[in-house]
Amino acid sequence: MKLRKIIVLIFIITNTVLGAAINLIDIRHQEKEDHHQLNLIFDGMPEYVTSQNYEPPIFTLKLSNTTWNKGDFSEWIQARPALKYSITLNDGFASRKTLDVAIMMTQLVSVSIEGLNDTTMTLSWKKPEDLDKVDLLSREETVFSQKVSLNFRAAALFDVVRLLVETNDLNLILGSDIVDAGEVTLSLNNVPLQAALDAILKINGYEWFMQEDIIIVKATETSFTGELESRVFELNYVDGLVASAALAGVLTDKGSATPIASRAGGENDMLLVVDRIASYSQIEKIITQLDTPQPQINIAIKFMETTLKEEEHLGIDWTLRAEAIGPTLIDTSGALSAIQLTDLAGELSGFNAVQLTMPMVSLLMSILAADNTSKLLQEPNITTFNNQAAFISVGTNIPILVPQGEGSVFGTNPYTFEDQSVNISLEVTPRISKADFIALKINTSVQAIIGYVGPDADRPVVSSRDMNTTVMVKNGASLLIGGLIFEDNALAINKVPILGDLPILKKIFSSTVEKSEQRELLVFITPSIVY
Repeated sequence: MKLRKIIVLIFIITNTVLGAAINLIDIRHQEKEDHHQLNLIFDGMPEYVTSQNYEPPIFTLKLSNTTWNKGDFSEWIQARPALKYSITLNDGFASRKTLDVAIMMTQLVSVSIEGLNDTTMTLSWKKPEDLDKVDLLSREETVFSQKVSLNFRAAALFDVVRLLVETNDLNLILGSDIVDAGEVTLSLNNVPLQAALDAILKINGYEWFMQEDIIIVKATETSFTGELESRVFELNYVDGLVASAALAGVLTDKGSATPIASRAGGENDMLLVVDRIASYSQIEKIITQLDTPQPQINIAIKFMETTLKEEEHLGIDWTLRAEAIGPTLIDTSGALSAIQLTDLAGELSGFNAVQLTMPMVSLLMSILAADNTSKLLQEPNITTFNNQAAFISVGTNIPILVPQGEGSVFGTNPYTFEDQSVNISLEVTPRISKADFIALKINTSVQAIIGYVGPDADRPVVSSRDMNTTVMVKNGASLLIGGLIFEDNALAINKVPILGDLPILKKIFSSTVEKSEQRELLVFITPSIVY
């Protein structure tokens, strides 16, 4: 009797001191403008203590003498840096229940606790300042990017996969053949969940895919309805062939990417992708990175030709030509005020390729304009996308009379016309670098008629000067390329008027002189980025 009184007294004291248990009724995630919060709703306000774990980053709220009638619970959330929260009910002192609310994060941040009223507690954390610059992870990415550690020795493959999936709160379907799949020994430390599943299953002849939040494991050689999913991606900027090539290293062994056109005969502005559902998070990320507006580059080119002087045996001598003009000052709105042409030209002597600023280009043009043997051949402008080849050709076709066959018995010889092209062509592929420089892959050809041959002197002789090079030019600057020299040898007849044309006396009153001159081709290239 005395013992019973003591037990009743202890029970009364325990309930008086410890109090009745508080119930957690609901928990809700809510997103605000600048922060996320978890709202915990009780039937009273419990006592609590908090703790933080640095590796992996976890914030834990331990609620004393608190119960939760829904059992252990977890939910993945899009609340970066928070990824998931879980509720675990544990036994405490004197049969008191303790409730652990854990928030798993990508990095530790300050979590504030506030009691809104007598029944509601709020856990809140700020959004990252650079949230707009960070790609939000999908639910699949969030789950399968979580790090796991495993250490098994001679364990059944069935048990390893089941424990791995269940520990991460995922649903699982296993085929009957995997039950007797044998044993596996492994040691994985802090690897992504997806990589762990791939490593464990593929090496044993199995594979997995996710469908409606269920992980399905099957043998590699078997097919399963719903294993693959088809999606069509609309491409606004990138070509379908480029996107398809970029996905080659991302698609699984059963995946494919086919460029298609929205209209018959049009460009490949769409991409049909067929692959496992788990692969689409990475596929979408790559397509988003590729399908962005590309800058354009305008390329202005001047083809100029000048006849070399007798003293210019090794190419154009800018110093010599500048001295022939004199110390003329050029007004360039303050950019190069009070600079003499002779000083500038001296810096360019001996160069076959040099980068120029726009005022320097204007000064060189002044030197060439003062020489009546210089002429502008063509001045094409072409605009193209970054790393996209562009081609332009300017010229003419000359019809040439060409005999056909040996002629007929009546002495007539059939003729036909063939076109002789004389063009200035340019093919260029620009590529922008991060340092505001533009790499140019240039292939150009300049053709010109230098004379005529044949019985009637009606067949043109065409010279060709070709250049195939890759250069680097700063955005908005100009590059001068020289050294393309052509030597023209021609016969000139000097004669006395009237007497030099008489049939018998023309040899006395005329003479033939061989003339030789050199002409140098100068190419000015100015690329500019156009957004």
